[in-house]
Amino acid sequence: MPALGDRTFLWSLAFLPMTIYRKDAGLTLIELVVVVTIVGIVASLALPSFGNLLRSQQRHGAAADLVRLLNTARSTAISERTLVTVCPLNPAGTCTRNWSGTITAFRDPHRTRKMTVPSQVIHVLPDASAGSRIGSTGIFNYLAFEATGRAGSHIGNILWCPAEGDASQAAQVVVNWGGRVRVARDHDGDGVVEDAGGSPVICP
Repeated sequence: MPALGDRTFLWSLAFLPMTIYRKDAGLTLIELVVVVTIVGIVASLALPSFGNLLRSQQRHGAAADLVRLLNTARSTAISERTLVTVCPLNPAGTCTRNWSGTITAFRDPHRTRKMTVPSQVIHVLPDASAGSRIGSTGIFNYLAFEATGRAGSHIGNILWCPAEGDASQAAQVVVNWGGRVRVARDHDGDGVVEDAGGSPVICP
């Protein structure tokens, strides 16, 4: 063991507590600032990607819900050999044009376009909480499937738009004369899906 007169030994003893404290002290202010800065940069890069992912999930979910509703309506019309009407209903049970509200597919054998008893209901799609829906059904305020599965003159489409109205994040489901249900695609690569006429969809 070094003698007490050894200056080197005394010097090391003087700084030993400081060394131990330094190891146990955690981050210094400078180190903390660096860590916070790095976290901020990473977050700023990740947030836009997360937002895009969320909007993409909402778009695909909205389209899938509409396809499920319409395909269920069509398959029921065929299997039960009856007319099925699809539309938003008011409190009186008649069709309206509020496609952002609850949409109901119901058995309509007498073509009244009115749901009077619960047993008529086939499938219900809740309100469009994450955006809005716009139905384009010509002079009618409903879509319908005959017993053959055809839509006939009751064709149209339903457009879903995100809350911010960005058409590049919109989805549209189309019903053709034969009753076929399909999701609109972006054929020209401009980032916006096209309607049945080939024009890019527009969100209000």
